[in-house]
Order: sequence, then C-alpha cells, then structure tokens
Amino acid sequence: MYMLWFVYILETSNWRYYIWSTNDVSRRLKQHQDWKSLATRNVRPVRLLYSKEYQTLKEARQVEHRIKQWKDKSMIQKFMETLD
Repeated sequence: MYMLWFVYILETSNWRYYIWSTNDVSRRLKQHQDWKSLATRNVRPVRLLYSKEYQTLKEARQVEHRIKQWKDKSMIQKFMETLD
C-alpha cells in the first residue's frame, strides 16, 4: 500500500513552532487539540500553519530535521512563504 507522508508546522499559544511529520495531518491536529500530545498539551490552542506532502517517510523526516535545525523563527516563516 502506498502512503504519503507530511511535514507540518503548528503555532502554539506561546507563539512557538512545533514541527513534526505524520501520515495523517488531520488525525494529528485533532490529537494536539484534544490533549493527546504531551509535546503540546500545555501550550494549547495550536494552529496549523503549514503542511506539505512527501512521497516517503525518509524524505519527510529529512525536511523535518532540516527545519528543526533553523533556530531563527524568521527562517521558518520564509520557508513556509516560499512553498505557498
């Protein structure tokens, strides 16, 4: 079975970004909103800012890792703008 993977970026209530990858963005967003994710439990509400699909988990994880290495929030914002 062929499965697409996604990298997604959330903005939390404390104006930080949460970056991760998944094969189901809707399910993960609901988990974040329903207190099912420890990483965002105390910084709700969260807002989905960005998601992009990739053909493989490896490709999605590479992009996720690259984004997470950018410490400057403006770099992440520019990345999202260039892909719109």
